[in-house]
Amino acid sequence: TVRVTPQDRIGLLHSPGFAGAVRYIYSGLLSGASLHVLSARQQGPEGVMTAIRERDLSVLKLSPQLFRHVVAALPEGKRFDSVRCVVMAGDRVEWSDIETFRRCFSPSAEVMVSIGSTECATSYSQWVVRGDSKSLGPRVPVGRELPHRRVTLRGEDGDVALEGEPGEVVVTSRYLARGYWKDEALTAERFQADPTDPTLRSFRTGDLARRRPDGLLDFLGRRDNQVKLRGHRVEIEEIEGAIRRCAGVSTAVALVRRSESGEPHSLVAYLVADLDRS
Repeated sequence: TVRVTPQDRIGLLHSPGFAGAVRYIYSGLLSGASLHVLSARQQGPEGVMTAIRERDLSVLKLSPQLFRHVVAALPEGKRFDSVRCVVMAGDRVEWSDIETFRRCFSPSAEVMVSIGSTECATSYSQWVVRGDSKSLGPRVPVGRELPHRRVTLRGEDGDVALEGEPGEVVVTSRYLARGYWKDEALTAERFQADPTDPTLRSFRTGDLARRRPDGLLDFLGRRDNQVKLRGHRVEIEEIEGAIRRCAGVSTAVALVRRSESGEPHSLVAYLVADLDRS
């Protein structure tokens, strides 16, 4: 979908152990492109910005948060002229991000919005934002289903949601995870065989979405307590469990603090001390 060629210079800003990085490592190397490994942690936004411009990188995959920091480091009046495609995924993309992209990148460059999960072999939906798309609504849609990934929205009753109705995203494909490591119960809950085709399986993503008349999906949030915080997938229950295992803690509750617009910005935990265990 990014149409990688031997002339491309791909910036890799993810750990190679992250599922989203695998697609860019192999799509680049198998297509004859060059791969440029960058580290936002070590180089900082200004160092990443400089590397993109000095190395004439053409394809980038950035979380919205990292995109904002890198673009903010760009000197006034300068652009990323070598970049032809930026894929933004990992958290909610705002229309202000699209406006910033058009101001700081070449007029011919494309911005692609994507959503997915590790269990789906990364993305299950994406699209290239073109023209004046603010008429699409207050939120940037997360795209249309990709080839070999059938997306169905199911309501609380399990029936297929009608157009415009919210529902959980269920992805059906040959290319899904086998299940969860040593967790048969969760595997059975999330993964199911497809009754119409033995080569296909379905995965309940936990993502909530609504399908627009033009086929684009609007991401509405999660049906569980999983959140995305600065591009990182956070499982609230895992954090609470880790705190409860600490000496001197009786119980704990973790919460995500949100801004006035509803966007998550920090993680906090409340605990009850158990002095007998301290």
